[in-house]
Amino acid sequence: MEANLEPIDESTLFQAIRLGITSGASRIHFRAGAAPLCTWHGGEQQIRYRQLTGEDTEAIAGFLLERAHVPERYVAEPCEAARPLALLCELPGEALLHVRLTHEARRGLVIAVDIARPVEPEVF
Repeated sequence: MEANLEPIDESTLFQAIRLGITSGASRIHFRAGAAPLCTWHGGEQQIRYRQLTGEDTEAIAGFLLERAHVPERYVAEPCEAARPLALLCELPGEALLHVRLTHEARRGLVIAVDIARPVEPEVF
């Protein structure tokens, strides 16, 4: 008898994303039928987690969509105000996440999360 799995929860999702941030990953892929996959400059490695289901990818998309907004401090920039043209999520002080949602005929929803870390100011 197969146990029913609960979809991934928000805490586990952001724990996986933070693991990618701290390990230097540039992208994390989430797709049904595979464990989350981190990409580093040309290399890939699975995150130790079970294979994702369609319900997992739908939950992941929902968590990211809930955080997708343009932070007020960017909207008010005098030169180039940020506009919600892409799906961006912020983990304040940690990273900006650029999320791409696509659909594959066989696997369903596929989520790629590109990680942009803050640039530290140079000290002269």
